[in-house]
Amino acid sequence: MRILAAFLLLSACAPAAVEDDAAPSAPVSGEAPRQAEPANDAPIRSGELFGQWQLASLSGFERLPGPQISILIGHNNVQAQSQCIVFLFRLPGQPEEPPTAAGAPVIPPPCARPLSPVEARFSAVVNPVRRVERRGERIALIGDEGEAVIERPQSAPTNPQANVPGPGAWLMWGEWRVASIDGRAPSAAHPIQLLFRTVRIEAQSGCVPMLWDFTQDQDTLTVIHVPVRHGVCERMSLPEEEALQRIFGAGTVRITHSTPTERHLASRAGTLVLRR
Repeated sequence: MRILAAFLLLSACAPAAVEDDAAPSAPVSGEAPRQAEPANDAPIRSGELFGQWQLASLSGFERLPGPQISILIGHNNVQAQSQCIVFLFRLPGQPEEPPTAAGAPVIPPPCARPLSPVEARFSAVVNPVRRVERRGERIALIGDEGEAVIERPQSAPTNPQANVPGPGAWLMWGEWRVASIDGRAPSAAHPIQLLFRTVRIEAQSGCVPMLWDFTQDQDTLTVIHVPVRHGVCERMSLPEEEALQRIFGAGTVRITHSTPTERHLASRAGTLVLRR
């Protein structure tokens, strides 16, 4: 599947000054090239990659000037975001992305600026990703044009889209964990992760996947359930999973409290506290 490098123009996303950089194949300083981390043969467990990552290194660059590339890995695809630039691609073995509730593919609208050298090389490397390898605590996405090494953010990101001057208080993009549902914390043995992408919400709770489409207007989310056609869970749904389905199943969800690292959501079916 060819990568979709669509450009998302947000009101809070102003074009950023891109540093001049050497051609990706040329060194950008006189320092010795960074040594690659050794590969680790430990298998990557199912669901281990789910969540938010960031680009740590890229073939052809000793440093990564410009905006941080944030990456959300779901069960069906990967969405990488660099300010208002969006890249959609899949990892080996990922099933096809379900269409939206309206039956259309997920295609973000365009951005108003061109790709930076780092963004252009990243696009080439992950088009397509041929294999995935563990590199210590990092993960290497290896393509025909080199490799992109990703890592978990060192701290909770307060501006995952890395746009200037930053997302509005109501923007949801990024990974969240469920802190409480209807005032009760989920079981520590069954944490629930949520990925808010451009038009998709994806949840992971053990072997239970959940998927919704959404649109946002200030503090109001309109949410539509999307059937998940892959994966089989051999246990019954937990009460907190059923409560999450009810809250989003109400269709209209309001953001009642917002900080860079916390959101309170409420619908007629219940309340939800999310934290980064």
